[in-house]
Amino acid sequence: MQNRVGRNVVGALLLVVTSFVVACSGSSGGGGGTSADGVQGARESFDFDQCMQDEQRTGKDAEMARHACHTRMVGGVEQTGPAGTLPPNRQMQAMDADSLDEKIKGNALGNGQCSGAGSVPLTHSPMDIADVRTIQPMGLMAAGHVTPVDHQYYYQVDERAPKDTYPVYATADGVIVGVQHVENAWFVVLSHSCTFFTQYNLITGFEPSLVAQLPPGWGPNSNGGVRIPVKSGQLIGRVGGQSLDFSVWNTETTAPGLLHRTAYNNLEPWKVNTVAPLDYFTDAVKAEVLTRYVRTAEPRDGKFDYDVAGQAVGNWFGVGTNGYAGGDTIDGSTEYWKMHLSLAYDYVDAAKLTFSIGDFGGQAAQFAVIGDVDWTKITPSTGPVKVQLAERHYTADGAIWTGQFSTDIVLSAGPAKGTALLEMLDAETMKVEVFPGRSPADVTGFTDAAKTYNRGQDAHMVG
Repeated sequence: MQNRVGRNVVGALLLVVTSFVVACSGSSGGGGGTSADGVQGARESFDFDQCMQDEQRTGKDAEMARHACHTRMVGGVEQTGPAGTLPPNRQMQAMDADSLDEKIKGNALGNGQCSGAGSVPLTHSPMDIADVRTIQPMGLMAAGHVTPVDHQYYYQVDERAPKDTYPVYATADGVIVGVQHVENAWFVVLSHSCTFFTQYNLITGFEPSLVAQLPPGWGPNSNGGVRIPVKSGQLIGRVGGQSLDFSVWNTETTAPGLLHRTAYNNLEPWKVNTVAPLDYFTDAVKAEVLTRYVRTAEPRDGKFDYDVAGQAVGNWFGVGTNGYAGGDTIDGSTEYWKMHLSLAYDYVDAAKLTFSIGDFGGQAAQFAVIGDVDWTKITPSTGPVKVQLAERHYTADGAIWTGQFSTDIVLSAGPAKGTALLEMLDAETMKVEVFPGRSPADVTGFTDAAKTYNRGQDAHMVG
């Protein structure tokens, strides 16, 4: 059962967040050490600045370009992009990941290895705060992350650092119940009870003493059968050359702004139970991490759930595509986000609107909005609404934001890129069509290319 359970709930995250390998381009330099997995470290001759220029020439904004360049630098695993090759999530229903019972749901997230109930204080930061340049909030929408992400990003002081440069720690006493490895990314889940978990992703090197405790027969796509006790502040791995993803799950809490839990549980069952880390950090840890938070709006940890029944705001899925899963199989063979749509708000500049769609002229794309638009005012009684879309431009303290720490990050609309036409047909159904390169004045109505989206109320679990 070890491998089959491992392909269950937690293993799906790597399909969603780190499922595709990007070819390392631009240099052939050697260098770097080896981590516990024996993979060679960062390429010393990689030109990060040139990579940023190249990526931005393709139309990516600074945030998307930085993600891509971190990946290329370590020859690692991209965070969004073409579908990957992880095995199917065959046992999800058997583990009851869609259960309303908080302990049953937690047992699914914990691969059957958890015990007890209730939350615990998080008494240690995931990283040494001196090693952290910025902590970017939940809610990012970029490329294949069409709907707002449910984890934070810990960016290190030197984004060009070799793999395994910076230590990563357990935030509280617990048990490692999930470990998975794809290319240069380790994914680790700690259970602190059967209802409370912390999750780390994009660790570049798993701590060797913990590797030695993995069960016999464990392999890169394994997950279940792992049960390794750890203490708060214990070294669990290292990271370098890419952000560390961190999130907290509490099955005693359900995100109110995700209207239909099954629409998410069929691929990312932790999402509806993701909570704000600041609610659980001790005061001492909270005081440390807040010095690196770039978001000043409440909630400071960010927000990923915006759905309101009867309003356009929030997440939408193509009718008949099975909610977040994007189909009836979970094997990495499809771009599950292709029929995702989100009408939400920027993750840092929280008052600014973002239009995020999985298929804009064949590619996933995100846009700022030009003009006086309010997602919450688009309702079934509104009729068709035209929304002009523009490039996203970020500035910090008056200069282009390239990832440096700032508490004055502003999203503004750049050149216009097209128009979206929206019409809510009822409280949970919306007709949408995008017109790349066309102004609102050029759009006279829907064509046969229009698509219908809903909130995922027809979604089902995937066996």
